[in-house]
Amino acid sequence: MPTDQRDLGPSLVMWDVDHTLVSVGGGVSRSIYERAFRQVTGKPLGELAEMSGRTDQAIMVETLRLNGVEEPEALFDDFYAALAAAAEQLTDRMRDVGTVLPGSREAIASCAAHGTVQTAVTGNIRPIAMTKLTALRLGDGLDFSVGGYGDDGSDRAELVRQARKRASQKYGHDFAGTRAVVIGDTPASRSLGATRDGKHSVTCRRTAVGRQEFGLRAGLGEGGENAQGPSLWTALGKVPDGMEWAILGSNQ
Repeated sequence: MPTDQRDLGPSLVMWDVDHTLVSVGGGVSRSIYERAFRQVTGKPLGELAEMSGRTDQAIMVETLRLNGVEEPEALFDDFYAALAAAAEQLTDRMRDVGTVLPGSREAIASCAAHGTVQTAVTGNIRPIAMTKLTALRLGDGLDFSVGGYGDDGSDRAELVRQARKRASQKYGHDFAGTRAVVIGDTPASRSLGATRDGKHSVTCRRTAVGRQEFGLRAGLGEGGENAQGPSLWTALGKVPDGMEWAILGSNQ
């Protein structure tokens, strides 16, 4: 990377959590909502809204309405607190059923070693994201205070905007254009809005080869285009300083 690019300041890497860094199955997500719903309403949870790719705010609103709550917004604060408490109670279960996905630990460590600011952009509210990653010993290297989370809104693009704003305020850098990257597990990661104002979206596809193959093949979007890059080996020139280490892990 040319010196003049490095002098622009640190890059910002915004990690999705579920199915990108970790996988936490075993019905944990439903259990969190079951406990929170009972705590807030005093009733057992019936129907749970579709969760995939959505923010906790969107899931919470639809779930409450599906279960007869006409004004879910009035319960936001209580429900967020109940979700956080439920996640904390299920920490041991997360540790038992959860897995760190191949290459995640090496990618985070490599980015951290090269001065990259890292955080989470996830549909989880912050306490749930922190509990998941901490339970699986993957929280080190991420600054959770500047992330974008499921209580920031129902539109996932807003999560990225909030994360970039918080990071800019804390670190004194604009993280403009290609200085900011969102990394997610599916092409839906582009819906996070990473490319709407010049940032990159990297859609990771895992292989069974090993940790050095983390995100080897990916789709890169820039300036709103919806391109599919053949390989991140040929895309490193487009990625901010430090991201080559995140993508290729300890292989560098």
